[in-house]
Parts: sequence; structure tokens; C-alpha cells
Amino acid sequence: MVTSRVLAQVAPRSWLIHWATNPGGNYNNGENGYATSPDIDLSYSGGACTLGWWQWRETETSYDYISTEVSSDGGSTWNLIYGPYSGSDPNWRQVTAVLAEGYNTSHFRVRFHFTSDGSVTYRGWYVDDVTVDCPLQAPIF
Repeated sequence: MVTSRVLAQVAPRSWLIHWATNPGGNYNNGENGYATSPDIDLSYSGGACTLGWWQWRETETSYDYISTEVSSDGGSTWNLIYGPYSGSDPNWRQVTAVLAEGYNTSHFRVRFHFTSDGSVTYRGWYVDDVTVDCPLQAPIF
């Protein structure tokens, strides 16, 4: 997946930049792509965090898939928290996932995964406005 600008087939939900499978056209056959965050420090959290993002998708039903995975160890291991899904939803939709407190580390990562088969392509998957909301720890004194 690549970072897209306003010239994309699907306009960003907000601002000028979002992640997209292919901002200039349909995605490719045989894709297996990731958009991966850097480490995010969630060690300050006082409870379960919520990961959120907005998405737009147009994929081949039952053959091309989107999913979201998270890691608590800087990307050494990954766990599926959303998907896999296929098909189309031609409107921007908000998605949220509550994270187990085990993800409250200084090496949290999220990645958006897209795969396609060897035929039939569409405009793909667009992701915008990714957030992680966490409750703060209460002061000890």
C-alpha cells in the first residue's frame, strides 16, 4: 500500500493524505501488501485502548481481502483484530477495535493488510484518520 494524495481515485476523508492500495487506479493482481505504523508508545495507558480508523473499500468479493493486525512487540508477532473482509462499501465508514491491555507497551504497532488473487481488480482499500485512544493512568500520589 502507498500513501495517497488528493489526486487519488477516492478523495481522502480528511486532510490531504491517506493510505491506499493504489491511489492512481485499480490495485494489482496478486497483491500482498501492508501499511505498517512505527512503534507507538502505549505504556502510559491506565486501561484498554481503542484503535480506530476510517475506511473505504471496493474489492472483489470472496477473492480479495482486507484485514488489520496489531503487535505488542514492535512487529515480531502479529494478531488479527479485524477481518479478513472482502467486497465493497463505497462510503467512508468508521471502524473501532478495543485492544487488550497486553498491547499497552512502548512497542505497539498496527498494520493494514491487503491481498488479491490473480484476476479482476477494483479501486481497493483506502484508510484515513487512524487513532489510538487510551485512558491515562491515575497518579500514584
